[in-house]
Amino acid sequence: NLIRHVFLMTCFGVMAALVLAVFYQYNREPSLIEYGGPSRPISRIYFKSDGGLSHEWFGKQVKLPRGTALMDVNIEMLSDQLEADGQIAYARVRRAFPDTLLVHVKERKPVLRIRLKSSRGNSKDHLVGNDGTIFDSGEYASKTVSGLPYISGIKLKRSDGDYVPIEGADVLTE
Repeated sequence: NLIRHVFLMTCFGVMAALVLAVFYQYNREPSLIEYGGPSRPISRIYFKSDGGLSHEWFGKQVKLPRGTALMDVNIEMLSDQLEADGQIAYARVRRAFPDTLLVHVKERKPVLRIRLKSSRGNSKDHLVGNDGTIFDSGEYASKTVSGLPYISGIKLKRSDGDYVPIEGADVLTE
């Protein structure tokens, strides 16, 4: 009986130690594991747009310091930064190893123009995409902008400082 009791207590002790070890392992801070070592600096950026935005435009919008390593680029944040521009409907940023950044943007197609006043009282033409998004006309040639019909007499709504897309803009362009 004594041997059996010692055996059971030993088993219980080992099991308790294992449970504590597993608990400790799962509750400690995760460690950083580096799988591939440092990446190479970006040597090429391929920028492609289905509209009028150019590689030069991208260079003005995104300031990547010389020598930035490919893996140091937060591609999700870069996509979000590009999509914050009203002209961009969708941005896809990818890495092409060992040293190339690939950027593809889908632009909103302007279908209307609208004149808006700034808080300083200045008027400026803006464009309306087929999804109703209002964006600055800055990157479009004046010839393109002047050929679009004006829309007026509508009340625009704002949310978080931006204009809310105009409902029904897609119907106007059919």
